[in-house]
Amino acid sequence: MRALLTSVAVTAIMFSNPSFAQDQQKEEIKKEETVPKSGSAGSRTEPDQNAKQEGSSKISGLDPSAPIFVDGRLTVPGAPDGDTVPSIYSARTFADDQLPITAYATRYLTKEQLQTIKSAIPDTTGASLSRALDGHSEIGALLPTDVALNAIQRLPDAVPEQIPALAGNAYVISENKILLVNPRTRVVIGVVD
Repeated sequence: MRALLTSVAVTAIMFSNPSFAQDQQKEEIKKEETVPKSGSAGSRTEPDQNAKQEGSSKISGLDPSAPIFVDGRLTVPGAPDGDTVPSIYSARTFADDQLPITAYATRYLTKEQLQTIKSAIPDTTGASLSRALDGHSEIGALLPTDVALNAIQRLPDAVPEQIPALAGNAYVISENKILLVNPRTRVVIGVVD
């Protein structure tokens, strides 16, 4: 009898607690509004709709046990030849690794784009700074401060309009070459002969 009275008292205390009553209501709602066990909102389900999909599982004629990567290269049909391939397996990645990072903006300039740069920059024969630069006409070289302050000129507007990769860059003429320069860092990013 004592146990019965104790359980009735505990139950009365629990039901008088508002947070307990709210928790009970939430549990009842959860029981009433359940999500269907398969499919989305009770619609017709496909055999593998809820299963994990592997990348090559839907391509016909592809061996599912074949590795997806071989030597860092994706082997699935239509995969792009990206920069994920280590340089020991890819000549293109090896060539990219030999370039200074600063040369990445100009590494794919075509002959037509180089001609656009040459024709847009005014001919300034005799304005060469070969003595002042002492061989700084190579990609990755840091121009001296006095050259950066006095000789760097903004690229003509026609160049960035046609070659967006060069927007915000400048140039200096040295040793009869056009040096494309990042004006914020004073680093040579390209050389146009």
